[in-house]
This record gives sequence, structure tokens and C-alpha cells, in this order.
Amino acid sequence: MMKMRRIVTLFAVLSIAAVVLADEPPVPLDKQQQEERTQTENEVRAMRNLGTIAVTDVVRFKLENDQISLDSPQKPTDGDVTCQFREVPGIAIFNLTKSPSPLAVNGFSSLKLIHRNFSQHDVAVVQTSVFAAPRSLQIARDTESPTGEMSISLVQGPVDGTEGTLRLYVQGHTMATGQKTVDLKLAANGLPQLRRKYPREVAAYLLPVFRDLRADKTLYQGDPRAAWQILSEAYSPPPELSAKVAKLIQQLDADSVIQRRQASLTLDELGEPAAILVMRMDRSRLSPEQNAALDTFLAPFSPLSRSEVSRLGSDPDFLLDCLAGDEPALRGPALARLNKVLNHPVQFDPTADEPARLQAIAKIRAALPPPTTQSSQSGE
Repeated sequence: MMKMRRIVTLFAVLSIAAVVLADEPPVPLDKQQQEERTQTENEVRAMRNLGTIAVTDVVRFKLENDQISLDSPQKPTDGDVTCQFREVPGIAIFNLTKSPSPLAVNGFSSLKLIHRNFSQHDVAVVQTSVFAAPRSLQIARDTESPTGEMSISLVQGPVDGTEGTLRLYVQGHTMATGQKTVDLKLAANGLPQLRRKYPREVAAYLLPVFRDLRADKTLYQGDPRAAWQILSEAYSPPPELSAKVAKLIQQLDADSVIQRRQASLTLDELGEPAAILVMRMDRSRLSPEQNAALDTFLAPFSPLSRSEVSRLGSDPDFLLDCLAGDEPALRGPALARLNKVLNHPVQFDPTADEPARLQAIAKIRAALPPPTTQSSQSGE
């Protein structure tokens, strides 16, 4: 059985491994769960208790240049401390070391968070871990259930070769026979690219972990530029926007440098809707100065290759991300595309508020087939 009380730090291994003790007779699930709970309670009894606090009072996540970073509002802990989270039941162990060293990230040199949840009825223990140090980060979850075990590990940091800066490892097996149910090794250069390459796997395995860490809104944001690029054909811009963009394009050929620069800045502020209008227009009669300025403006708005546009435009998980996003103009086209991909209408209100949309998306996502990627693979 997996002994999740054995905490292995990031500095020793890339992921928390499952240890199978073949000589031990199986322990009844409820008895094992109670033993794990008692063991954890005994471990934390002597620790300083921070009380019941929010997850974000301990760790806060950010996405910077496609890489995950974090910080903590806590002071150095001088060893392990314990706390309970308002949002997620269970027991947490936390350790923060801060350093004035220039190698320290966000002012700390190491951060450890171990959270154990014993309250779920269909599993014995869910352990979620975060380990961070300069230039390295691991987010992991290990789960035991009556039928099997699952280990999920997201590792970020420099590596040799062409693997990528971000690696997702997922391993699972059945309890009765030890047969593998999933064995993944996926890699990308950053979280947005990992989501684009493997949307189903990231949604199935990482999203629940991000949600419990209250990092889903920060780390699991849809890529609005990719969404606009894929769904732009179905977008109908309002007449007033078309007139405004046409006027700005005229100003790009003005004699005044200040006027030309202001027109470029205003186009940037209008963002993707203006970019779609420019992409659709006939630019053959524009001056070289106008075309050069428009080329510069359009450059960031086509982040995907043709093959990615084709693949993600038919991927239900990507389309569900679009429905969850903050772009109301994209939800209608995304819903129409999703209905076509699934070959049946889904119950979803694109005009609903965010909590209602997320609840509906969770139901739709739960009905999708599980990820089909089963064999070990690396990034492209």
C-alpha cells in the first residue's frame, strides 16, 4: 500500500513514489484511513498551529512568462507548522525558509506544503504537496481508493535535452492486480503550451489539484488569443468597432509621429476584436507605413500553428475553457462548435454568471470520455 506519511522532498526525487509492500496483508480501507489520520495527528500535535486560515494565506500562485511562480505572505516558520484550510478539509503541514540571497525566489529559499485529506468517502487518503526552491517547483497529488492508486506530479525547472521546462507525470494502477491504468510523461515549455498540447490530460489530472490549491483562476486561465484565433470566423464585430478601426488605420498614415503612435496604442488596447477586423480586410491599397504598423499590431494575435488551430478547434476541453473565459463574444461560437464536436446539444447558458458557468462546465466535462493517452510519452 502507498504510505503517504513518508514525505519525500523535491530535492530527493522528481515525484512522490508509490511503495508497494507485497508481504503485508491488505488492510481494510476504513482501518487504514483511521491509522493514517492518527499518524498525522500525532505528527502535528507538537507543531505550532496557525489555526484555520485560507489556502492563499499560505501559498499564492502566479503565471509569469508562461511559467508558474509562487510566494507566501507568511513569515519564516523556523521548522514545520500546521494549519487547517477553510476551503478544503484535512490537515496541512507548512514550512517556509526565507533568505536575503539573490538566488531566493520572491524572498524565500524554500517552501513546503503537505495537505492530507481524510474526509472523502471513496478514497482512503488524498495528499497534495507543493515544494518550491530557487529554479525548481513541484506540485503533486497522491490518491488511494478501494480500487487503485494514482500519483500526479507537475515538475517545473531547467532540464538537459529537449524535454521542456514543465513535465507532467501521471501513474496509476489497480489495487487488486497492480495493473497500470495510466502511465504518462508529458512535457512542454510552460503551462499554456502544456494545456494546448494535452488539454484533456491537464483538465483531468491537474485542474482538480489547482482548484484545491485555489490556483485554478490564476493558473488555469484560458488563452484568449488562441481562442480568438480559433473562433474568429464566427465573430461578428459591431458596426461601431469597424468604423473606429478604419479611422485608426487612416491615422497610421498621418504626418504626425505622435498621431501615428497614438493610433497604434489604441489598436493595441482594442485587442483581439480589432485584430480580427484587420485580418479580414483588404490591405492592398494601404501605404507601406500602414501595412508595417498593422503587421506589428497583428504579430501577437496568431499564437497557434495551422495544425494547432485545427486540433484545438475540435477539442471539447479547449472549447469548455472558452466557455469559462472572460470573453462573452466567444462563448456563443464556442458553444456552437462544442455542440457540433459532441454531436449533440449541451445544457449551457453563455450569459450566466461565472459560478453558474463553471458548475455547468464541470458537469459537461465529467460526462466526457477519460483521456485516451495511456502509454508514456514526452513532449513533441
